[in-house]
Amino acid sequence: MDKAEKRPYSPYNEDTNLIYILMPDKTIRELSQVSAIVNAVVYGQAKTEMKLFYPKEVNK
Repeated sequence: MDKAEKRPYSPYNEDTNLIYILMPDKTIRELSQVSAIVNAVVYGQAKTEMKLFYPKEVNK
């Protein structure tokens, strides 16, 4: 049985350049703080998949 865990998308960490947005009130905020969609993708729960592989002949 193979087990794989991964995040949907994780472009942000402390070592990379972040994307900043200039807000209407002239403040600057990081993109994942402004967009609920980006926040969910970046900080969403890791996906776990359990897979069982077997020879094609077994399925006959």
